[in-house]
Amino acid sequence: MNLSHLNRSRLIRFALSGIIFLGLAGVVAIFIDYRASNPDKTEALKPQGKADISLTEIRHTAMKDGKKEWTLTAKSAHLVDRKNKTYVESPSIIFFLDNGEEVLLTARQGVLAVDSNNITVEGDVEIKHKDYVLNAHKLYYIHDKRLIFSKLPVEIRGKIFHLVADRMTHDLNTSRSVFDGNVKGFYHEKVPM
Repeated sequence: MNLSHLNRSRLIRFALSGIIFLGLAGVVAIFIDYRASNPDKTEALKPQGKADISLTEIRHTAMKDGKKEWTLTAKSAHLVDRKNKTYVESPSIIFFLDNGEEVLLTARQGVLAVDSNNITVEGDVEIKHKDYVLNAHKLYYIHDKRLIFSKLPVEIRGKIFHLVADRMTHDLNTSRSVFDGNVKGFYHEKVPM
């Protein structure tokens, strides 16, 4: 009787182990299938294939007629020559305005088009100016026009205002912004102390 009880106990443990193993295998299969059908949306901002040159802690300054237009610093950069693009990690860009002010842009990752100096940044994008802070998921910078724009929702906060919109364009030459699509916000007359 003890022997049959021992065999039954082993059989139950074996069956439970098999069920647990099959459950874990099912979870792994579902995870792999999910990752395959929902690829990382930031994949476009990652270098495809091997980089021709990889650097850590880089700094690049764009100049025009002897005047600084912007300076980019990043944790790392990977130049892919065949695409004429540099993929950067943790970019921080300071835009220099004609009136002497600076605008700071930070993000998780970005791409600098080597031939045009156009920039795309993505992931926790933040722009800081002395008068406001803007948050977005993805922003584009068109160098020859000095335009920053977003095709995705943005939120901008200042001491006397708060605004959200589906899209935004900001001209660094004129310091003029245009917000479009479901624009909502409020304005305070009195500046908080």
